[in-house]
Amino acid sequence: MLAESFQKAGYETGAFVAAYVLHSHWGLNRGFDLYNDDGVHGVDDLGSGSKLERRGDEVVTAALPWLLQERDSPFFGWVHLYDPHAPYDAPEPWGTQFADEPYDGEVSFTDSVVGNLLEEIENAGLLENTIVVITADHGEDLQDHGELGHGLFIYDTTVRVPLLLRLPDLAAAGMVVDDQVRLVDVAPTLLELTGLPLPENVTGHSVASFISGTGTARPAYSETMFPRWHLGWQELYALRDGGYKYILAPRPELYDLRSDPEELNNLAGDMPDVAAEMRERIESLGAQVDASTRSVASDNVTKSLRALGYIGTAPSNLGTGPLPDPKDKVEVYAMMVEADSLMSELRYSEAITLLEKVIGLDPRLVDAHAELGKALALTDDYEGAEKGFLAALELRPDYVSVLAELGVVHRRLGEIDLARSDFEAVLELDPRNSNSLFNLGEMELEAGNPAAALRRFDLVLDFFDEPAAPHFAAGVASYELGDFRRAHEEFEFVAT
Repeated sequence: MLAESFQKAGYETGAFVAAYVLHSHWGLNRGFDLYNDDGVHGVDDLGSGSKLERRGDEVVTAALPWLLQERDSPFFGWVHLYDPHAPYDAPEPWGTQFADEPYDGEVSFTDSVVGNLLEEIENAGLLENTIVVITADHGEDLQDHGELGHGLFIYDTTVRVPLLLRLPDLAAAGMVVDDQVRLVDVAPTLLELTGLPLPENVTGHSVASFISGTGTARPAYSETMFPRWHLGWQELYALRDGGYKYILAPRPELYDLRSDPEELNNLAGDMPDVAAEMRERIESLGAQVDASTRSVASDNVTKSLRALGYIGTAPSNLGTGPLPDPKDKVEVYAMMVEADSLMSELRYSEAITLLEKVIGLDPRLVDAHAELGKALALTDDYEGAEKGFLAALELRPDYVSVLAELGVVHRRLGEIDLARSDFEAVLELDPRNSNSLFNLGEMELEAGNPAAALRRFDLVLDFFDEPAAPHFAAGVASYELGDFRRAHEEFEFVAT
């Protein structure tokens, strides 16, 4: 909405993003004349590698030529930095300086990147006529409430974020606003400060009134659907107002943030009237599950998001009653995160032991079964892997990546008809799934059908031209068909 408003008003609009979660194929490029996500792409399901994020200095290097170019029209630019996300591995010298506090190292590195960006803008003489906003979409819990990262809970450790505003000519410089404002207020603030009209669907309110001393605090609503859609646990809603914060959960929570900013003393039972009033206000906002936010993710997307730390998918049937409270499952979630780390470190035996324990504690955790199947497959226990994948699919039949991995396991077990059925089922859900297309092509080759195999390999190459494997396979199929020129071209591609 914001970029579209500026674009409509004649501004040049540009975005420079650092992570796959903001790739243009999600539709976030609307309103931007230039949307730079160069070099950021998902996990290729043929294993050719990926670059799920780029460091902040790379993003700024890409953004500066566009920001500093001479132009006749005003501009709106968005520079997105992703560094303070797990795994925390700041470059040197920050990595060494903050070896004991790696998250702080990422934050410090990001601070330096922002400083360099602003310095370049100032040196170009642009700051005197430019509004600068710095903010974040979330923080990290760092186990203050048992969560390492973000998404599971909506305590202030993750939802209270900085908002810095620098105006031309340093207007209102040094002003600190203690009253509560919200991220939904950023867009109307920028539109008011630039004299542009507000679209009808804007829900926030400009904070420009604080500059004149007339601004007032406003209630802040937040929610997380992560527990529901990723883990099969209850989603959470919160309202923060008047010094209190109420979290709508199976076991509701109420905190007096003035005396308990760390949200450790739940007053819901001691102050039932306040809790009931805030709950009613949350419900009056229409807080409810929007099933349209749930969809079937492709194999590529699932692997890419998992690599960025967004683990899990919930069972297809969640029922109609209350789901488990995330507070009661935080230790299970921590075990899942640890198992994920063990898998990435190739410590499969330890991961298997831990995942079996997780399943004993919560047998409806789809990804616990899926990851157990993967770990068993990687230790050549294909019968055990088959059981793990089938257990995951019983809970979530449309789990594309698990279906694809089950097909590979069935091939290893010599169950060719089952494998073919698995891969065909994947393609029904994800027609571009190159892993399944490639496996079906290999199976056609093994069955003595090079023409059918080549058709499969050519489809893979239409989607992913870079990996060597489909080129080599296409070369083999072409050779068997007597097309030696095509075979030579494919083998030469692989060799170079």
